[in-house]
Amino acid sequence: MSQERPSTSSFKVRFLNLSAKGVRPITRSVSMEHLTGSTTVSIEHETPWPTANADARPSVAAQTPEANTARPATDPAVFNSFSQQPEVDTPPGESMEEDTTLCDNTDNDAGGCWKTVQHRRRARHMHAEAQPPEDKSGIPYAPQQTTRKRSQNQNLPPLPLHDEKIILRPHGGLCLDSWTHPELANALWSAAGLSTQDRQNIIFRLRPQQNLAVISTPKSHVADALYKVRELRLGQQVYPITTYFAAPDNACKGIVPGLVRGTPSSTLVDELLTPGTQILQARMMGQTNVALVTFEGLKVPRYVRFYGAEVRCYPHRPRQLVCKICHRLGHWADHCPTPHVLICATCGTDNPAPSHPCTPHCRSCDGSHPTSDPNCPRRARQTPNKAWVRKALKKEQRELQPPAHLLLPKIWQ
Repeated sequence: MSQERPSTSSFKVRFLNLSAKGVRPITRSVSMEHLTGSTTVSIEHETPWPTANADARPSVAAQTPEANTARPATDPAVFNSFSQQPEVDTPPGESMEEDTTLCDNTDNDAGGCWKTVQHRRRARHMHAEAQPPEDKSGIPYAPQQTTRKRSQNQNLPPLPLHDEKIILRPHGGLCLDSWTHPELANALWSAAGLSTQDRQNIIFRLRPQQNLAVISTPKSHVADALYKVRELRLGQQVYPITTYFAAPDNACKGIVPGLVRGTPSSTLVDELLTPGTQILQARMMGQTNVALVTFEGLKVPRYVRFYGAEVRCYPHRPRQLVCKICHRLGHWADHCPTPHVLICATCGTDNPAPSHPCTPHCRSCDGSHPTSDPNCPRRARQTPNKAWVRKALKKEQRELQPPAHLLLPKIWQ
């Protein structure tokens, strides 16, 4: 509804405050003293506004096009009148519909604002670092800051994959761990007659638990010279030793039961056949009817042929060795470092008397069984870990493959 009003000093105009909750009218006084004639303003026109609560709110008045065209927006009197009005407080969650900028700064002013933000952020970080760490030990379920302890038994890196390995086994009561590594290595090089040039890429490593030494070399003539060594001179004494070639790292072992006892190794190598897999070595395990076969690769075949007959083959999972002299794990009695000790085989007592009370006791796990019991948990069978070998072989394959752009046809390059 529109109505004509004569010229007055001022009149009130209702504006709309639009927000997400609906429409709220705002009343402002506008000076009209400079107007000489009558002006038509629509103040009662009802227009719906779609909001979430539009059905529950009544309609309010809005401006008509006649009000927008009644006076230009550039009129200084009208402009000053609007600019002098106080700002309307907006409730939280509600904002004015029109885009109001708090400050219109230039690029230099914006750079100053970012500089202030950076100064405040730096100050917060410095304040946080200066504060002592909060003690959360008394708070249940609170994350505790723990210091990672470095392991005392750091694993040595694996030996080169394609090197030849020589195993040195001492005899005569020689304990390799009682000598320094350079002394043992120098005595071995002197016994093998190796020059300084031959020792460039050689690695000498001890296994104290097994009382063995492993020598790794990429040169075949050096490995042959080490294989022929039969004694070591350490100090004023000469100790007998045994050397043999270790199985390649890229190999696996299997056991074949049900064979004739005492079958020679040469017969096993000649008569055993596995399609697609090469047999590197084979021998009988002591006085049993089980053969230990070494295959090339990391997969043990399920069946092998012996004299043309198929026999079952199982992966070899060795049991932990126990010395019958010192009752320690890891080595045989023939290269025990303490061959003169006397220990009871049943109770593990040192220097036992002829009529001492003997109760089964394990020196390895403190169980109520002899140390040599095959069911001891410390002697459980374990599968050899070949994960590092697979990783090394995959790395070699990636290095041997040509770059991807060389595999594309010439028309695509």
